[in-house]
Amino acid sequence: MTKKAEIEFIRNMITTNKAWACKALMAIFERQTEDEKNNQETIHENGMGFTGNDANFLTAMAKSYQQYHNLTDKQMFYVYKKIGKYAGQIHKISDKEKLAKAMGIKQEIVKVTCYDKEDTFKSREEAIKHFKTGMLYCDPGSSEFARYATIVQKLECGETVVDDNYWN
Repeated sequence: MTKKAEIEFIRNMITTNKAWACKALMAIFERQTEDEKNNQETIHENGMGFTGNDANFLTAMAKSYQQYHNLTDKQMFYVYKKIGKYAGQIHKISDKEKLAKAMGIKQEIVKVTCYDKEDTFKSREEAIKHFKTGMLYCDPGSSEFARYATIVQKLECGETVVDDNYWN
């Protein structure tokens, strides 16, 4: 699953599902600085928390949710309209395993043996990224580069248990 697809899934959920929207609202609120929470405005341009246009309203909604553990249907209507733009921030802080489960994606454990050492990765993409990064630091004509390239090739072919044996 691509990052873009994950963000779109989050955006859909936080703009249509009350539990997801309220959790997202509180997660973004928690990333506001204390002075931003108290003043209900965006003071610091740090890429976290609510935008300047949303800070007053969404901070008020978050404080209301903290106090009453609920938002009215009318409040939710406006939260749904505003919260979607924060899907990227939510993605950044989300537990990727829980997100995959919510998306109905079975996490694929990948085992790679390289230099007789076995490593486990949470996904094929994570393993590929790891070994492609390793390739960047190797001489392209070296046996180490060939090992990493073999592993990447096997992973890209769909294997989930891979070794660096490039003679077979």
